[in-house]
Parts: sequence; C-alpha cells; structure tokens
Amino acid sequence: MPTNDEEFLRQEQTAESQEWRERQDSYADLGSYIKMHKTEELSQEDPEMDKKLKEQIKELKLNGIYWTGWSITKTGEFEANPAVQFGYDKHAHFQYFDRSGNITSCDIDAERILVYKRKDVGALGYLITQELQKLGFRKPPGNPNSPEAKSLGEVIQEVSSAISRKERRLEQEAKEKKTKEFDF
Repeated sequence: MPTNDEEFLRQEQTAESQEWRERQDSYADLGSYIKMHKTEELSQEDPEMDKKLKEQIKELKLNGIYWTGWSITKTGEFEANPAVQFGYDKHAHFQYFDRSGNITSCDIDAERILVYKRKDVGALGYLITQELQKLGFRKPPGNPNSPEAKSLGEVIQEVSSAISRKERRLEQEAKEKKTKEFDF
C-alpha cells in the first residue's frame, strides 16, 4: 500500500512529465514558431509565378510585407488587412512575401508559443502584430487609395490567382499520377 510520500512523489512526477510534454510541443517565441511552421505557397520557380509577377514583387520591394486577408472597399479600392486577428481558439493565419520573393504563409497557434500561452485572446492580435514588426515584417500601406496600396492590391490579387492555379495544377498532377499507378 503506497504511503502519502510515495503518492505525493508520483503526483509530482506526473505533473513534471505533463509540463515537459507541453514544453516539447511549444516554441520560445514567434520567430522560432514561424521558422518551423511556414509554408511556401508560391515559389519563384513555380510556373504560375510569371515574369510580370516576379518583376512587380521585385520592383515594389514587397519582401517582408504581410497580410491576413484582403477586401475591396465600398469605393472599389483594394484594402489589405494588417491586423492579425485571433479566433477564440487562439489561431490566426497570415501570408507574406519572403526575402526571395516567394509567397509564404503561417498558421499561428498562440497556445504553442510560450510567451503567448496564457494571454487573453483579445490582446493576442496586438501583441503578435507588434512582434511581427520587430521581426522585420511590414504592414501593407495604411491608405487604401495610395498608389502603393493599389499596386500591392493588384499584386496580391494576382498572387491569389496564381496560388489557385498552382493548387489546380497539383491536383491534376496527383490525379494523373494516381491514374498511372492503377493503369493495368
């Protein structure tokens, strides 16, 4: 029969084990998290990234600009949403132009980033937006009527279109591969 000391020791070991498991699935900061969870959605080598789009990205110096969504305003202007918004599940998604001009995305799970683990969901958007800027990410231009915002809007719309074309191409290639595998 276990003594109180043995039971206490077992409970303490269980708690330490649980804490260790949580830390193994966590990241110290946002930068580390992004490095491990980013996904390249459209590369400079993808056929959907045409010469015009590559030139626009290079010419407009878009590396580091991020957005979490975009919309068309009532006046018909493009508007990128720079605010990282979290749902109650503490998840958010954002896309950005990386240093090489590729379009990359990251799904942020704030519960897996130690500095944000116990933060209120209402504060997360602000805190993470601030941290993104410290990491070198840049918000889209604030005025949707500015020439920069219009140019960025055109590029992001083209990027969105190119990503859709890439997804369709990859689906088609997967279907063809599957058909070839079962071709008797």
